[in-house]
Amino acid sequence: MSAENTVQAGGWLAGDGLELGEQGIYKLPRDHAWHSGPTYFVNDYFEWHYFTFLGTDKKTGHEVSLFLCMFSAGWSKELGRPLMFPVFAWHDTVTGEFQGTTFYPLGTLETRGSGTSDFGFTYRVKDPDGKGFQTSYDHAQEKWAFKSFCTDESKILGKPYQVDVTGFVQEPGYVPAAYWGLESIGYSKLYNQNPETMYGLTYYYFAPQMEMSGTVTLADGAHEIEGVAWYEHQWGNYRNTENARYFWGYARFDNGDAFTWRQYYGNPVGKLDPEVPFDVKAAREAWDDPHPEVSRFAFVPKGEAPRYAFGPSFSFTPTRWWTSPDSGVEYPWWGEMRTPEGTFYLSPTFPAQESIATTGSFIEGALLLRKDSIDGPVVARGFCELVQLSANGPAMSRELPERADIQFNGGLARRN
Repeated sequence: MSAENTVQAGGWLAGDGLELGEQGIYKLPRDHAWHSGPTYFVNDYFEWHYFTFLGTDKKTGHEVSLFLCMFSAGWSKELGRPLMFPVFAWHDTVTGEFQGTTFYPLGTLETRGSGTSDFGFTYRVKDPDGKGFQTSYDHAQEKWAFKSFCTDESKILGKPYQVDVTGFVQEPGYVPAAYWGLESIGYSKLYNQNPETMYGLTYYYFAPQMEMSGTVTLADGAHEIEGVAWYEHQWGNYRNTENARYFWGYARFDNGDAFTWRQYYGNPVGKLDPEVPFDVKAAREAWDDPHPEVSRFAFVPKGEAPRYAFGPSFSFTPTRWWTSPDSGVEYPWWGEMRTPEGTFYLSPTFPAQESIATTGSFIEGALLLRKDSIDGPVVARGFCELVQLSANGPAMSRELPERADIQFNGGLARRN
């Protein structure tokens, strides 16, 4: 190619033979659906739709947070489907009230879908005793509807609740969580993620602005809510044994900017399988083993394209811990957060936002970001997960043979 045939256009190299179209790995809206088929008929597969809501409870006038995640994890021979279960968390940021609930519906998964021109779907699992969930999507309206319900207190972990909410995705729409659209899920000493087999990698995107309204029913009656949700969808191969120790979160600023992050932690004690009781000492040692070299960070300025960063350009360093009176687990709930957009200081609205887990412990919590110091002025509000779970997940979700054939040495092994 001669030099005169190559020019710069808009900051990019342009010329004959150069492909200027942007390449995307997603097939939206079809990839909003849950995924199935031979690739996912293994224990290594996880998928979830979830949202975190920040807004107003019209019943009390208080600011509240709501978390609802629908998991599809591994495989259950007994159920003839993946283990599917909702995780719910409700928090009043004024009074500190918190309720977390988890349960495992045993019913058949019912699905309904539409064609490519008016793509949409509905998934439902409903047990006769009043436990279940339903997720629906309407592409024409960019409308999501989420329902989850449990009324029998003896068969759940937590307290009964009902959720019936609707969300409409607004600009900027759906954003990849990483620049190339994939997240390396977890810390691996071998760095052996493999895009050819998806070993240790997941597809992952989020919608930072979803206008949401609906009803949450608790023991004291119905709460009408209205505000903004942060929606996420992630699916892929979680066969990286260090995937279940991380600090994930997002924050929205008053000017409309937002960012999200994840920092991973190691497994210095080497625990992989769930234990009863949960090993609190091992969890604490894992928090002391951060790996910011594999951190990821995405900044979404209002009205502009997202900007990404990876590695130690994002790091969170605890400055104060909270010990749960229920589980005895210590959580790094206060700390200094260094980001490509500046240094912030994270604190909870209230620290007691520990959700119920059968394989470990985790926070589903509303947070505040401050500037200058841990007691400085609040500049952003958001939500986070502080997670310490067993790497292999609950036994009931791992009933198929493991896919040892897809592992990859990351190119680190010496070849003869």
